[in-house]
Amino acid sequence: METTEFKARLPRRHSRLSAETWLDLRSWAAAMFGVFGLMLTVYGAFFVTEADLAKAAGINLDLWTGIGMLVAAAGFLVWLLARPPEIEHGMHVVEGAPDAL
Repeated sequence: METTEFKARLPRRHSRLSAETWLDLRSWAAAMFGVFGLMLTVYGAFFVTEADLAKAAGINLDLWTGIGMLVAAAGFLVWLLARPPEIEHGMHVVEGAPDAL
């Protein structure tokens, strides 16, 4: 088997900015954590009241939770960009399998 035939049959990695990359579950998770993390961080930094702090034993839970969610979003983005999804194109024929419609 030639090397070019072998490489043609392997799943290929998509570029970092392809549609397949942005439809990957990691991009959606990063977006969700990013949006909610930003909302919580802004609320915790600028709009927290003394009553909110009293309920949480003096800890600004909105701020710290928001920062944690932003870190998680960054982690998902780094993972997505470091290892783009592998997509197999075409059909694979299995010997001895019944024909599918």
